[in-house]
Amino acid sequence: MTIEMSEFARSLSRAGLRSRRPELTETELDREMLKQLYGVTLADK
Repeated sequence: MTIEMSEFARSLSRAGLRSRRPELTETELDREMLKQLYGVTLADK
């Protein structure tokens, strides 16, 4: 159940980011998700 909730929260975050930034490619969207989750420093490596 915990994993399902985590996956659901991540999918909501991704959908929200996609609605705010529809021009992003899938790769760019992945990078933005990493920035949100772990911070700019780790996402840029």
